[in-house]
Amino acid sequence: MLPETLPHWLDYASSENTAAAMFRGLQGLSARWGELVAAAQAVMGIYQDLSTTNVEQLYDESNVLPLIAASRILDAASQPPAGLSDDDRQHLAFVAAVAFAMYGNFPSATAVVRRVLPTCSFESPSLAVVIATAAPNLLGEMLPYCPSDSPEKRYLELLEAFLSTGEPGRIEAIREAFIKALLAAPAPFEGSLLRSARLSLEHLFRLSTARTLHKHCAVLSEEYIHRLVDSGVRVLLPPQFRAVTQHKLLTSAENALVALPTSTGKTLLGELCLVTALQQQSGIVCYLAPYVALGRQVAQSLENHVPQTVRIRRMFGGFRDAEDYGRHLLCSLPSAVWCAMKRTWYTMMYEGSGWKDLSPDSDFCKTAGSRCVWSCSLQCYPSTINCANGLVPLRRL
Repeated sequence: MLPETLPHWLDYASSENTAAAMFRGLQGLSARWGELVAAAQAVMGIYQDLSTTNVEQLYDESNVLPLIAASRILDAASQPPAGLSDDDRQHLAFVAAVAFAMYGNFPSATAVVRRVLPTCSFESPSLAVVIATAAPNLLGEMLPYCPSDSPEKRYLELLEAFLSTGEPGRIEAIREAFIKALLAAPAPFEGSLLRSARLSLEHLFRLSTARTLHKHCAVLSEEYIHRLVDSGVRVLLPPQFRAVTQHKLLTSAENALVALPTSTGKTLLGELCLVTALQQQSGIVCYLAPYVALGRQVAQSLENHVPQTVRIRRMFGGFRDAEDYGRHLLCSLPSAVWCAMKRTWYTMMYEGSGWKDLSPDSDFCKTAGSRCVWSCSLQCYPSTINCANGLVPLRRL
């Protein structure tokens, strides 16, 4: 169900604006929280009937604007400024988490669940199934709440195995186990959440990090994929999935510009490009960060993910030469990389919202190797970059 086919009376944009104003205590727009929650639940009810064959339509943001609005309304209603009772707010938090997960926004769903989990009382294992499906990084924490040999335990164990390996042969068994867990729900509340969570489960099948990388980037080592998944990157965000599967970011040799909003996965895409390049050939790849704090954060993440055969070099103020570079991943700032310029890099990743630190006319860009991947916010981006082989266009993803 896409936005243009929603009932005309369901003004999700106005409901979201009203909820945001009330949450912040602003003057003007006002409504009863019950009305706003009802509108959000109506949107969820429409989307939950979407055919599993059309799930990837939801990776186009224009198709999920009503669902985004619904999840934000429910999230606002589940917090103290709404003035609702503790039980009502806890229930609404779980509904909000499912709404976020229904369009593949698992990080937001996880954040909502973590906020209420310390005070949550698990009255039935069905709630553990809901949480694990909407927030897969919490799946391991949900297993103790399910009795042995229960349909809920069986479902969680199958889902855990799939997220770890990405094996598509497990999908049908997981669907069947999910239906059994749904039928075992003891109350209408858990049952309704599970019916909506069915769509979240379909996203897990498609956005699974292990499955996507095995299928669309065969050169990545099994060790790297396992380390990535074990570190918590169990599913990709929809923009990351589209970059890998539709735009062939990891397998293309073209220069590319990844223009995405903040916190939608540009850093991981850059890491994947660099690691893919090193899997194909020994040498140096370079990740350029716009400031030291981000550079250190990225370097730590790389050290957690990449295999031991790749050496991570932090260069935020100096560089010591070496005789044999083998496979090295250099994490640096544009201003600190000059002393290593005599080496040849064939893949670079630069992250930043502005271009003054690495302008297309700089000597750095002219010395770059055969591929450059830039990432930026949506406000500003160049169309070309001056590389060693001349002025070449950037393919925007």
